[in-house]
Amino acid sequence: MTATWPSEPQPPRPGWLPDEPQRPGWQPAPSGPEPSRPEPLPTVGHLDPRVADLDEQLWRRRIVRISGRLDTTAAQAATARLLLADADGPEPIQLHVHCPDGDLDAAVVLAETLQLVRARVVALATGTVGGPVVGVYAAARHRRAHPHARFVLTEPRAAFHGSAGQLAADVALQADALRFLQETVAAATGRHQAEIAADMRAHRVLDATQAVEWGLVHEVAGGR
Repeated sequence: MTATWPSEPQPPRPGWLPDEPQRPGWQPAPSGPEPSRPEPLPTVGHLDPRVADLDEQLWRRRIVRISGRLDTTAAQAATARLLLADADGPEPIQLHVHCPDGDLDAAVVLAETLQLVRARVVALATGTVGGPVVGVYAAARHRRAHPHARFVLTEPRAAFHGSAGQLAADVALQADALRFLQETVAAATGRHQAEIAADMRAHRVLDATQAVEWGLVHEVAGGR
């Protein structure tokens, strides 16, 4: 039996592969949807693949680590991990903190998340905790610190641009966010918000033992 080709090439039936090459640019129709691939876990505060792998291994043990400057990206990633761990079960979650400074808005987002999760969050200060990140640390239900940890109470720095009305609105939002973090620290330490604000303006620094006496830390790791 002899078959004749039409004068104009026609696209082949789905799943049929011809012996002869087709016109340039033509590809056979896919046989079905590609299998979905799981999304990687959010990276907390860095892009180094080796460190990201370490963070993922820690997260599987219900440990969330934040280090370096706490910016919006790091806060969102830590928030996602905390919420995932909280949804996974009621077992305690550990939050390891080593952030000398951070953005005010990022700190508010993370502090609010810590207040909302149902699981008990145990914060461990592994180094310097400063600026608005002190409010994040204070939002945890139980707070521990390494003997060499330091807590630096400072007011966050911010620069605003725009019209007079926009500047006034930005300053008001900044003041509200700062007051929220100061009230969070006040609630954790049993002190007044005005006292926390004064210590931030004075750039007060506490070591681990002083932070226990001040009410910010419940215990020093190692029993010192």
